[in-house]
Amino acid sequence: MIYENVVKGMSDGVLIIGFDGKIRMENAVVSEILGYSKESLYGRTIASLMEEDDRLCLKAARLVKKERKA
Repeated sequence: MIYENVVKGMSDGVLIIGFDGKIRMENAVVSEILGYSKESLYGRTIASLMEEDDRLCLKAARLVKKERKA
């Protein structure tokens, strides 16, 4: 992947999220910030890294968005 070297070389933390909502790539900075190994981040969802209260807010926001579309 062309952008893989760019992402891995950045001094900012970067996550690449797939259409399924799971982490597909991250750089070392994200691993340092979050305190997870790169292997343990791959395949996880962003929600799985959030505190319970934040997950509930995310879920509520998704429900509101879904209701607006209906």
